[in-house]
Amino acid sequence: MAIITTSLPDDLVQKLSDYAKNLDMPKNKLIEKSLKAKFKLEAADQSENSL
Repeated sequence: MAIITTSLPDDLVQKLSDYAKNLDMPKNKLIEKSLKAKFKLEAADQSENSL
């Protein structure tokens, strides 16, 4: 397994590695896609709440 330097807890890094392997995707790309999805959901929630 490749080395990743992070301050994330070991269990979270392991989950990240598992998901990335299952999706055949680099960990950094998985983090990027996850953050973009999270931000998009938050923006939608804020938009909904302002109605």
